[in-house]
Amino acid sequence: MHESVSLRSDSRRQLLRLSGHTDVKELALYLEDQIKTGNWLFNVGMRGDLYNGLADASQPEPRLGGSYNLKRTNTVLRASYARTLETPFNENLVLASRGCLNDVVNPLLLCSAGDSGAPVARLPQ
Repeated sequence: MHESVSLRSDSRRQLLRLSGHTDVKELALYLEDQIKTGNWLFNVGMRGDLYNGLADASQPEPRLGGSYNLKRTNTVLRASYARTLETPFNENLVLASRGCLNDVVNPLLLCSAGDSGAPVARLPQ
C-alpha cells in the first residue's frame, strides 16, 4: 500500500506532505448459527480479526442477536450485541508516525525537547 497525504494547516499556511509505504494485511474468520424455537430466533456468532499495517491488532468479536415474532400483529422485536474491531485510517497513522519531527504538526502535539515523534502505533485491545 502506498499512501500520500496532503493537509493544509490554516494557522501556518503551509502544505503538509507526508508519504509512507507498508503492506496492510487483514484477515477475518467468522462462524455463525441460527437457532429457532417457537416464536424465538437466536443468531450467535464469533468473528476473529487480524490487522497488520502501520499498527497491529487482533481480537475475538462475539455476536449475539435475538428476535421474537408477535404473529398476531406481524411484529418482530429484535435485540443484538456485537463487539467489533475498528481499524485505523492509514493516512492518520502516516501522519502520527512523523509526529514531533514535522514542523507543522509539532506545535499541535505540544511536543517537548527531545521528543522523536515516532511512537510505535498500537490499537487498544
